[in-house]
Order: sequence, then C-alpha cells, then structure tokens
Amino acid sequence: MDRTKKIILIALASVLLIGLIILLNFKLPIIKIDYPQNGTYENNVIVSIKNLLFNYKEDLWCVTAQNNKVKVQDGVCTLSLNPGNYKLSIESDKNTKWVNKTITINTLAAFDIKKEQIYLVTGSSTDLEYRAEKTDITWEYDNTIISFENGKVTGLKDGETTLIGTNPDGVKEYVKITVTSLVQNKTTFDYNKDYIQCQQYTSEEAKILDEFLAYEINEAGYQTRAGVVAAARFLTLAFEYRLPYFFENGRLNGTGVHVIDGEGRYYHKGLYLSTDKYADIGPKKDGPAMWGCMLKNRDNTHGWKLFAPYPNGLDCSGFVAWSLLNGGFDLGDFGSHDKPIYDESKIYGDEFLPVNLTTVNSGKVKPGDIIAIPGHLAIIIGIDEEHFYVAESNVGFKGLVMNTYKKEDLSKKFTYIHLMDNIYKEDGNLTMMW
Repeated sequence: MDRTKKIILIALASVLLIGLIILLNFKLPIIKIDYPQNGTYENNVIVSIKNLLFNYKEDLWCVTAQNNKVKVQDGVCTLSLNPGNYKLSIESDKNTKWVNKTITINTLAAFDIKKEQIYLVTGSSTDLEYRAEKTDITWEYDNTIISFENGKVTGLKDGETTLIGTNPDGVKEYVKITVTSLVQNKTTFDYNKDYIQCQQYTSEEAKILDEFLAYEINEAGYQTRAGVVAAARFLTLAFEYRLPYFFENGRLNGTGVHVIDGEGRYYHKGLYLSTDKYADIGPKKDGPAMWGCMLKNRDNTHGWKLFAPYPNGLDCSGFVAWSLLNGGFDLGDFGSHDKPIYDESKIYGDEFLPVNLTTVNSGKVKPGDIIAIPGHLAIIIGIDEEHFYVAESNVGFKGLVMNTYKKEDLSKKFTYIHLMDNIYKEDGNLTMMW
C-alpha cells in the first residue's frame, strides 16, 4: 500500500471516529440521577444529573422545558424539581443541544431527622427523633464514639461523629453528635466536689462546655421558665466543679443597669472559663479574671480580708442574674430585699408571696421562681411532694450549692418568693425535677 492510500485511510478513519463521537454525544444517556440530602418531598426534589459528556465540556447547561436552567459544575448539574416528567436538554453556551431526553422525577419517601446536633454525656443515651415513611433506613457512624440500637444513641467516648441515615429512595439525613465527659449526669449535689481552678479548661474544652450549656437551654426552651431552670441546674449539678462565692466588686446603682462586670457577676451567655471571654467584659474594677482565678476582694464582712486575693466566682444575685440571662432574660441588675431596691428593676413581678405552708402548698410555686431573704437571693430548681430544691451561691456555703429543704422548714431560711410568670410568660419544657 503506497503512502497516499495510507494517508487517505487514516483520514477516513479519523472522520469516522469523530463522527461516531459526535453521534454518541448526541445520544449519550443521562447516566445517573441522584437524590442528595434536603429534598423537600411534597414540593420539590433536589436532583443531581451526570453525563459522560460533562467530563469533557464545562460550558454546558441542563435545561428543562419549564425553563429550569443550571450550568454544569464539576461534572454535575443540580436542579430543584417538583416530582413529574421533564423534557431535559443539555445545551452549550451557543445553544447547541447535545441531549434531548424525557426524565421522570419520582416523589420521594419522607425522611427527616428532627435535630441537627445532639450533645451527650459519655455513657448516657438519648432517643433519636426522626420521621421516615419507609423504615428500612441504613445508618452510618463512628462506632467507637457512639452506638446506635433500636433508635437509641449512646455516647461511648469523647469525640464527634455524624450519624447518617439513608432511606431506600436514597434520601440522606444527618445529625452531628458530640460526646463529652466534661459534663456530669448528676441528680444530687456533691458538697465535696472540687472547686474550679484558674484556667481549669483549655479554650477548646471551654467552647464545648458553652455549646453543651446552650444545647441544654434550647432543649428546655430558650426564653421560657424551663430555659432558666436548665441554666441553673447545669451550673449547679452538671458542671464538674464547684463555683466559689465572690463578693461583687461594685454593682447596683439607681439605674438598675450593669456596672462592674465579671467580678462576682457575669453578664454574658456561657461560662467564664477562658481568656477568650476577656474581650467581652464590660466595666472592670480589678479584673478581668475568669472563674477560679484570683481577684482582689473589696469586702471585709464574714471574715473576708479587705483587698486580699480570692478566687473569682458569683455572689447570690450574680448567680440568679446569670441563670436568667442565659435562659433568655436580661433583667438588668437586681439584689435581695423585701421590696424592689429600684423601681426600674424588672425582676419583681406582681405576685410577691410570703414563705409559709399556704404558699408552698398552693401549687403556684414552680421551679424557676425566685426565693429570698433580705440580703440573699436564690432560685428554685426542683420541687417534689416533700421538698424544695434551691440553687444558691452563699458566703456561708462558700459558693454555689443546691440545698434541699423540707417544705415545712423553708420558712426558717427564706421570707418571700417571687412568682415569675409575668417575666417568663411560657413554661417551655419544664420538669418539676430532673
């Protein structure tokens, strides 16, 4: 075969190959339709469409007869479509049509996990709340961090994992799960637990504790009575260490607004456990010093030495104010007397009852109500048939405690109760006990 014939044959083969490629490109099928997470089942479905041609040309568009038009990116075009039949074409920027095909988008079985995030104490369990029209769900997760059996998630060791569920239609749902041993599941107060030390936690640990606190409050109901109770229970029972008492270094004035911040009081969301919080501290006298760090004392009562260093913590009304603020109620500055110190304070509601058996048995008092005596303020965090459980930071108790009082003995310690319904408005997911 001479040279000319070889050239002609090679040219013909090249033309045939190019023609075949062009023909295949016109006829290439839609090779895959995915249904990724977040399809909304009644209204639309998120679909990802793949085609072999997409691997070679990026200046293409997926276009439906209903004028849904999406550019191909990274080999995929993603459209939001109602279930039904669609005429789909793949077009170039020059409006050249490469594929023209009818596709069917099916209605997907509903699958939805209620929460996006769950926090667990190591060794504790919770039920996973989800809705699934088709119950044959495939689950994926790190089985060294959690176990998941019969709808119950159990924390095995500290860490994070994502629990992924996939239903038979390919719909995926995710929930991020954080497991930590920084928090305790306590039902009683341990008077012997250690006091918080200066810089007890790393910044990352302090961040996890803040997130866990916020999670507990949101679960109970932010800006409800239950949210305030959740904050008070967390710092008293769930928090691993005991918070010391510290006299406030200047606070109340005639306006009822915040004065000295972070010294026996803490007017912020979260826990004062990291130097990261220092930038947010307001007016200071001797701070900043996080909880547990030494701070100059400016009180000489109860045997305290004036100007001597003591570990920073909260005083009685400082703890109550912190609980209210973290639960969603910033009521300004307030103290403890038989009547409002300043008319501007919003804490004092319409019902201001004496502590006696008539009041405690009336059924009006609930966790979250404020209980006090002139000079001392506390918050009720639990009530059963015989007892009131009171969280209080007191110089005599050397810090934050939960004390248990028999109903008939409550009047020996306290003189009045503020019913807080006018402040909270809603109870949220309130429980009388924990």
